[in-house]
Amino acid sequence: MGELRLTLQRAQDKFGATRVIAAVVLLEDGSHGESHQVFEDLLILREMLLQKNAFLSDLDRMFVTSEQP
Repeated sequence: MGELRLTLQRAQDKFGATRVIAAVVLLEDGSHGESHQVFEDLLILREMLLQKNAFLSDLDRMFVTSEQP
């Protein structure tokens, strides 16, 4: 299980069912820094994009050649 899924599970265990959580950086002075929303649909979309673009990892082998014209 990935880190984001574990984070969503921890939030659900602590706060109950929730659709979106925010990952927030707390600065040393106690103020809020950068934040990002994390939600299940984001993880599903990421998996779909990884599957759809899997062929791109070998793209250079399909089109790059050392032949001279």
